[in-house]
Amino acid sequence: MALHKFGGEGWIWVDIFKDQDGKPGDILHTTQMISLDDISGKPGYRWVDFKFGDKEKPVLMPGAYWIALGFSGMPIMNWFYTYGKPVGPVYGTRYKSVFAQDWSGALNYEFNYRVVGMTVK
Repeated sequence: MALHKFGGEGWIWVDIFKDQDGKPGDILHTTQMISLDDISGKPGYRWVDFKFGDKEKPVLMPGAYWIALGFSGMPIMNWFYTYGKPVGPVYGTRYKSVFAQDWSGALNYEFNYRVVGMTVK
């Protein structure tokens, strides 16, 4: 993910959710946590790579999935985004407050991320 750390303390990670009627459903996989101490505080955005555990090799079949940036502690970070929805459905960027159950909010933003993996035949 293209992230900028402003300060704070804690840990961050990425959850991968299955799609359930156009919203995030159950969590399928969670990456290893990254300490904010291991992320540069220099000005500008940097790619932060999230990895899965050594024994975990998630296989995602073709379909729709959701990713979410999780945190503990009090990180002060920004995830780089662009205005508008150049790809995906208009409601393809969802959010919820920390204690909410439903991903009821939608944003007109496209958050920047990259995915690295191999295809399954």
